[in-house]
Amino acid sequence: MCLNPRRKLLAMLIFPVVIGAVARPANADDASTNRTAELRRTLLAQPGMREQLLAIYKGQAATSVRLEWLIRTGIICHLLAEEDAKTIFAAGKQELDYAASLLADEDKVPAQIYLEGVRAGAFRSAEVVSELNDEACRHFGRPGGPLTKIMTWTGKRQYTAQGTLASPRTIP
Repeated sequence: MCLNPRRKLLAMLIFPVVIGAVARPANADDASTNRTAELRRTLLAQPGMREQLLAIYKGQAATSVRLEWLIRTGIICHLLAEEDAKTIFAAGKQELDYAASLLADEDKVPAQIYLEGVRAGAFRSAEVVSELNDEACRHFGRPGGPLTKIMTWTGKRQYTAQGTLASPRTIP
């Protein structure tokens, strides 16, 4: 498979972070897996819930891809440490995986295709270098800005521009 130069650059920047985060074992034990399976059965037994679970997954897919995009920006701007990038990616993946675990079996393949489409659209829609100049990086790192929002996914306390404590896992 031959990657175009833009995707190759993204792969060089993002994949080392992604591979490190994905290689970690999941924190799910048998009891939580059983609880998730029981919740899934209960939810899917309710009329109309299948469509709602798919909509929830799609929202989580968009958030996950947005996190990936912002991680990429933080790395390119040299504002995000590799360890924080791994933690943010793992947290986003954990939430996406949980949403996927609740889907009906027949919705899992279309959901994965949807995720890949969102990811492809997000990373093909803008030039990597042209939109990231010094001003864009300053904007990204400003107090209460996108960097602060994704850092809430690390579990570390973050503060808004007004000095108030930011909510954990703020949606970017």
